[in-house]
Amino acid sequence: MDKEAKTVRLFMAIPLTGEATETVGHFSRRLKKQLSGADIRWIPPENYHLTLAFLGNQPEEKIPLLSEILKRAGRQAAPLQITMNGMQQLGVFARTRFLAVSIEENIALTVLQDRLVRDLSENGFEVPVREFIPHITLARVRGRAALPRTLPNMELTFREQVTEIGLYRSETLQDGAVYTPVVRAVLTGRD
Repeated sequence: MDKEAKTVRLFMAIPLTGEATETVGHFSRRLKKQLSGADIRWIPPENYHLTLAFLGNQPEEKIPLLSEILKRAGRQAAPLQITMNGMQQLGVFARTRFLAVSIEENIALTVLQDRLVRDLSENGFEVPVREFIPHITLARVRGRAALPRTLPNMELTFREQVTEIGLYRSETLQDGAVYTPVVRAVLTGRD
């Protein structure tokens, strides 16, 4: 009898620096006070990141190949700068499911994400095909909970120098998700 291959839930993302995490966390705490009555699950600051590719459940033995794809992307992309600029609501069919920090349009970031997704696809990984909307998730709206029609108008502008990307394992626990770095790759742009 064959042993079932162990799977792990994985994604590739840009981690935030300590200063960015602190800034976004402060913004999130201010927003949380404004939305204190809404049924929202707030993301802990240690889980803030900018997702580049969601991989879902993958056999554990695929991690070395995923690591090589990540490192190749790091060699192809030079360090870049992202600008966080305010808040956005993301959802399906006009229903907000997520509150997030917006990331300004950035050609270098879009090229990095596109190359990464293309390389993953060429290596047999099924990556959900959807428009890339760079953001940092702050909160998830629970069930059918509704948010106020108008959300607080809160300012946030912060520039972050991106020097690495990572492959992360996601484990869902009773208290929420835990994201653990599996491997990181430095952006060098030397390929």
